[in-house]
Amino acid sequence: MFWIGKAPISLGVQKNLYRLKIEICENLKKLPSSIQMESLQRFVISNSLKLETFPEINGDMHYLTQLTLKSIGIREMPSSIGNLLSLTKLYLKGCEDLVSLPDSLCNLMNLQHLFLNRCKRLEKLPENIGDLQELKELDARDTAISQPPSSITKLGELWKLRFSHEKQLQYSSSFVLHQVSGLSSLRELHLITLNILGGLPEDLGYLHFVRDLDVSGSNISCLPKSFKGLLHLQATPNLEELFADYHLALKSIRDPVINCLNLSMLVISDCGAISSEQVNVFLQHFLRTCIQGLFCHFFPDQDRIPELFNYDRFINQKVISIDLNPSWYTNKFMGFWLCYGPTGLDTILKATLICKSDPERKYSLKYNSIHRYSRFIDPFICCVYIPFETLWNGEGNKEGKNPNDYYMLEVYDLYRKWEELHCWGIRLVYEKDAMTDDLF
Repeated sequence: MFWIGKAPISLGVQKNLYRLKIEICENLKKLPSSIQMESLQRFVISNSLKLETFPEINGDMHYLTQLTLKSIGIREMPSSIGNLLSLTKLYLKGCEDLVSLPDSLCNLMNLQHLFLNRCKRLEKLPENIGDLQELKELDARDTAISQPPSSITKLGELWKLRFSHEKQLQYSSSFVLHQVSGLSSLRELHLITLNILGGLPEDLGYLHFVRDLDVSGSNISCLPKSFKGLLHLQATPNLEELFADYHLALKSIRDPVINCLNLSMLVISDCGAISSEQVNVFLQHFLRTCIQGLFCHFFPDQDRIPELFNYDRFINQKVISIDLNPSWYTNKFMGFWLCYGPTGLDTILKATLICKSDPERKYSLKYNSIHRYSRFIDPFICCVYIPFETLWNGEGNKEGKNPNDYYMLEVYDLYRKWEELHCWGIRLVYEKDAMTDDLF
C-alpha cells in the first residue's frame, strides 16, 4: 500500500477483511483513530517509522489472533489492546520509540508469544505480566528492562525467556531477576550482555526442564549453589546447551558439565583477551570430565587451534588422518580430542579407525556426530571429545581384532566448505592427562 500521509477512515470499519498487511509505507503518519474489523485474523504493519500512534480497538474483534508491529514509530500502545481477547501472538519488534506497555495487556488470557526485541527505550513490563497464564515465549532482547516484575514467576507455561541489553549499555545499568522457581516449564533462558550485579537467581538450578542456558556477557562470577544439587538429580538434569564467559566457565561450571548427562554443547565467549595457556587450562579442565560428544565452542579474536592439541595439526585439508603409534592403545587410553575451525557452519563430523592390511575397510570403526550452529553469527573454534569406547563399540566389524590392529585415525566433515576451513588439531588422551591437576 502506498498511502501518502494517512490511511482512509473507511479502512477501520472493513467488515469482511480477514488479513491486513501494511509494509514499507515510509510517509504513513496516521491510521484511523479507531478500528472495528470483525473478520480480521491477522494485522501486520512494518517499516513505517513515521507512524506514531496505533488505533483504539472498538467493538468485537474476536477473530484477530496475530498482531505484528515491526519497526514503526509508536511510543505507546492504547489501553484498548486489552480487548483483543483472542490474540495469541503479539510482535512488537524494532519499535525503538516505544516507552511503555499498558496494564491492560495482561487481559490477553490467550496470548502465547510476546516479542519485544529491539524496543530499545522500553524499561518496564506491566506489573501483572504473570496473569498471562498461557504465555509460552517472552522475548525482550535489546530492551532497557532492568528488573522484570515479581509476578513473572507465575508464568508456569513459559518455555522461552530472553532478556538482553545492547552492548553499549551493558555496564551503564544493572539487571535484577530475583526468582525463577515458578517457571516450571522453562526450556530456554537467555540473560545476555546484562550487568547482573546480584548474580543469577539462587533457585535457577531447580528448573528441571531447562535445556538451553545463555548467560554470556552478563558479569556472572559463579553459578547458583542450587546447581550443586545435580549430584542428587535435584537440578536441571535436562540441560543440553550452556553459554558462558570464559572466567565463569573455568571457575564454577565443572559440576554441571559432569552431572548434566544431556549436555551436548558448551559455548565459551569473551576468549579473545585470554592467553593460549589459559585456553589450554580450560580445555584440560574438561578433559577430566570425559563427556562423550560434548562440543566446546570458543569465540576468540584471533583464529587459533589451542596448543593443547599438539599431536598433529593440519591446515586447509579436506580429510585429515594421523598414523597411530604401533602401541598407541594401552589400558590407560581414554579417547580422542578433536579441534577444528574457525567455523560457523552446521557439521556432520565423521571419525574412522582404520585397520592394518584392510584395503577394503571391512573392519573400519566409525563415529558420526551431527551438530547445528546456524544461530551463531561469528566464527568459532570447536572442540569435541570422542571416548575410545564409543569408537570401539560403534559402527563396524572388529571381530578378531584388538585396538593396536588399527593404525590410522581419519576425520572429515561433510558440511564443511573446505576453502573456509583453516585448521584441525588432534590429541590422544590417556588417563594421566585427564586426571592431572598440575594446571590448577
